[in-house]
Amino acid sequence: MNNDNPKKVYADIIDLPHHQSAKRKQMSLYDRAAQFAPFSALSGYDDMVREESRLTDEKEELSEHETELLNRKLGLINDAVDDGYTPEITVICFTPDKLKAGGAKLGVLSNKFDAATRFVIAEQFPGVFDIVWGEGPDVPRKPDPTGLLNMMAELGVEPERVAYIGDSGGDMTVAHAAGCTAIGVTWGYRSVEVLEAAGADMLIDTPSQLYNV
Repeated sequence: MNNDNPKKVYADIIDLPHHQSAKRKQMSLYDRAAQFAPFSALSGYDDMVREESRLTDEKEELSEHETELLNRKLGLINDAVDDGYTPEITVICFTPDKLKAGGAKLGVLSNKFDAATRFVIAEQFPGVFDIVWGEGPDVPRKPDPTGLLNMMAELGVEPERVAYIGDSGGDMTVAHAAGCTAIGVTWGYRSVEVLEAAGADMLIDTPSQLYNV
């Protein structure tokens, strides 16, 4: 098999539509990631998946017709609210990534196993992160700093210019062990007291505060 061009190697399956059974409940993300973990051994597969999932869309300007249609829908929602209803709506909007635009490199380092970590990030945050690693043979669980040190080396960044963000005492510990600034988030798994006791250099209450770091 010629592995030089993964797109040709997997051309017969890469664009197949996703099948959804009408009789059986959809598997959880965890189970789905575990099912596809063996594919990580295929040469070129990970690179192809990352490229296919990379989001490069620019902000779209609505046409006159689309704007009119949107206004009509907003009018219907407004009428429903006036009549005493509280409809549930989902809004998708374009938000420029200030960190990426400013040249920042973003990565994910998780104690969850590698295949699940990559799958979830690709599904939920396509194109956002430059590098995504989960636990594996070469990435021991935190607070061992090996994974973070190797990730910084691969990204070509110095520890003093890295802000490591996490929600546990182990995250703060691994950040300091690797020479990085440790930032704790107050909406996560552990309490503020745990983060402070672990030596958090900074605490933030909202993701937008990262723009000021």
